[in-house]
Amino acid sequence: MEKKHCGIFFILAIACIVTAAAHAASIVNGNFENEWNGWEGESADFSPSSRSGTIEPEFQLTASPLSSGQAAEIETDGPSDHYPMNYLFQDNLGLSRNPGSLSFLNFTWRFYDIDFLTNGSTTNDDYFQVYFRDASNNTYGADGNPGLLIDDGGYSLGETAQIDITGLVNNNPLGLSLGDLSLEFAVMPGYVTLYTPSYLVLDNIAFSTVSAPATPVPISGTLSMVILALLLLVLIWASFAKGKRLTGFPHE
Repeated sequence: MEKKHCGIFFILAIACIVTAAAHAASIVNGNFENEWNGWEGESADFSPSSRSGTIEPEFQLTASPLSSGQAAEIETDGPSDHYPMNYLFQDNLGLSRNPGSLSFLNFTWRFYDIDFLTNGSTTNDDYFQVYFRDASNNTYGADGNPGLLIDDGGYSLGETAQIDITGLVNNNPLGLSLGDLSLEFAVMPGYVTLYTPSYLVLDNIAFSTVSAPATPVPISGTLSMVILALLLLVLIWASFAKGKRLTGFPHE
């Protein structure tokens, strides 16, 4: 009977693990090896004109900046016949509260124009942003409050980002529908050097979790005294019991 109960417990434990894994948040095709599968794009200009889709030349697949394989490249502030503001996003991330764990958003990125690539010049003031977005187009930062994950991202030839989003996932101060949130990358033109294109290259976009470090529970002074008193009583009882056993032996 005990073996049967152990077997049932084991099966239930495995089922719980599988169920938890099935509901874990994940980025679809975060390495872009399956081209644009899972991702959507949108382009806009300074007028009300806009266009949906990951359409060239604003969206292209290119060699990954920090690993093998391919990555996504988004253009901003290109020639006058290109859309200057472009957005790459993935909807319905499936985020959910994960007590006891720290949650992170990870990705590799490169942001540059031709001058920065060739001589390190940062005259161009194009920039990029990263944020979570809800169905009403409100944006949120890592703590779950209105804001951005990255604002005014500048030029770099290769970076690995790891953003702690535990505040959003576990605290969720605004009571957001976490599972329905979108992750969005936006490239925006500056106003100093119009029509000088910049490029944001993205790869290895993924969520990850690690176990949160244990927090010591503070012990009050009164509780400490009680524990010490109990320990003292145990020692007295043990000493008394030992003495009683010794006196029970016959004397020669």
